[in-house]
Parts: sequence; structure tokens; C-alpha cells
Amino acid sequence: MSFYQQSGLHRTWREAVECSIDDVGWRRFTRVDQPDRDVTIYTVDVAAPRASKFRAEGPPTFSLSVCLCGSGTFAIDGALPLAVKPGLGVLFASNRYTLGENTVKATERFHVIDVRFEKRFLVKAGGAPLAQLGCDLLSDHSLPDRGLFLVGFPAPPPLLQAARCIAGCRIAEGTARKLYLYSKAIECLSLVIHSFSLPSPQRPALRGEDYRRVQHAREIVETQYDVDWTIARLAREVGVNERKLKEGFREIVGNSVHAHLRDIRIEAAAALLDEGKTVTEAALAVGFSNLSHFSKTFSAKKGMLPSRYRR
Repeated sequence: MSFYQQSGLHRTWREAVECSIDDVGWRRFTRVDQPDRDVTIYTVDVAAPRASKFRAEGPPTFSLSVCLCGSGTFAIDGALPLAVKPGLGVLFASNRYTLGENTVKATERFHVIDVRFEKRFLVKAGGAPLAQLGCDLLSDHSLPDRGLFLVGFPAPPPLLQAARCIAGCRIAEGTARKLYLYSKAIECLSLVIHSFSLPSPQRPALRGEDYRRVQHAREIVETQYDVDWTIARLAREVGVNERKLKEGFREIVGNSVHAHLRDIRIEAAAALLDEGKTVTEAALAVGFSNLSHFSKTFSAKKGMLPSRYRR
């Protein structure tokens, strides 16, 4: 028996999605198209006279969903639920196995398309930044420190139209259908990228006490970098809510709390290595308990392993 069978975990995101469809009884209401090995489209169109709730879990994945009809919630365990309604676009990106729960309210119809892109496609299409699309957006529905991102946004009219074209495609199975659906999936992704690239309304700058509290948070991160600070713990420490801390930190520092903490730790570790400390000593001193993770993070920042840097 494999590890996945023993643990009850799904081996692939596709297996996880298929199981969720079966669990909620929507198999015959779901159409699955795979116009390319790196692009899969799920179109759900179901009458939901009763409210439904089902667990959603699975390995790393990247999806773009558009709700055409119906309402409910999507949620990652440990984050606030995202209210789903007609006209909402949803980006979900995960870097690890994810657990969550989705609900569908009692309604006459629940109609949604879900387009899954393999990471290799995203990297090929736009490089590493595209593979992280949505990951820099602040969201109470996400867990950035765990690499889990759930972002809802009003779908612009062209995206809604492209989604309706996918849902309403009547081309018979074959090359023509695959080409049409593939082009529409790419169109949806390009529209989202364009939408996110537009300048957003400026939020008011931090003022007064809030500014001082976020500055205090910055000082804490830069002086107590050996502590495993979470957003929640740091927010409580300085007396500000989590959203204001995250937004204010980006405004003042130009980076997220965790990215800034990581950079501070690596620079401090490099200084310790320069002083002759061993890799283990440097890693533990700056708050890394996992040497493998430390080496990988150090290498990504400095371009070489800490052992080589020390030499």
C-alpha cells in the first residue's frame, strides 16, 4: 500500500477534484475538457435545491474560476471564507497540500467554470512571476505564510463573456473543440493578468498611531529575527489588525512581513558565516530549525549554498 493510500491523501490535484465531484454527487452535472495536457476545464451546471457542504483538499494547483450563477463560499482551513456570487472571479494558488471547505447555497442553479493550469504551462507562458499570479495580493482568505492564496475579484465583462463561451461551447469532440477551448482558456488567463496589471485606487497612507505601530513592527522584525513571527502574533504585539499590518508593511517597507523577515535572517546569517560560524550555528541563530530549508532559502537569496559562501 502506498503512502497516499495509507494517509488518505490524494496523489494529484485531478484526483482530488474528481473525488470532490463524486462526494457531492455532481458527476453527471460536470463536463471535463482537456484541450491541452497542461490545461483542464471543469464546467459545473447543477440544480441545487438544497444547500451543500463538502471538503475540498488536494496537492499544489493553480486555478481560475468564474461563477456564472449561484452562490456559496470557498475556504482554506485557517482563513476566512470567500463569499462566491455571480460575476465573481476566483484565483486559487497553492504550493502545498491544502485542506478546505466549500459550500453552495440552496438555489435554482449553480453554474461555474474552473480552469486548471499546470505550473509548467505557467512558467513556460510567462516565467516564474506568472506562476505566482495572485500570490502578491493581500487577502483575508489566504494564508501567505503557508503558500496558500485564495483571491476573489469582480470578473470584468470580457472575462465573463469568455467564461460563457466556454460553458456554452457546442462544438463536437475533436480537434476543433480542443483548439476553441484552449484559446478561450488562454484568453481568460490573459484577461485576468491584464486586469491585475491596471493601477488600483490608491489607499490612504498610514497616519498617526497606525504608522508608528507598523514602524514598531518593522523594528521588531529587524531586531528579533530569530523569533518565528506570524502575522497574527506580530499584529497583537504592536496593537494593530492583521490587514492594516500587511498593507502598512508593504507601504513602508515595500515588501511583505514574511519576505522582509526572510531577507533580514539571510543577511544576518551571512554576517555570522563571515565571522566564522558554522552553517548550523548560523541557521539556528537566525531562527531556522531546518537546515535543509535554510540552505535552500540562503541559496535562493545569495546564489550559492551557505557552506560554499562560508568557504
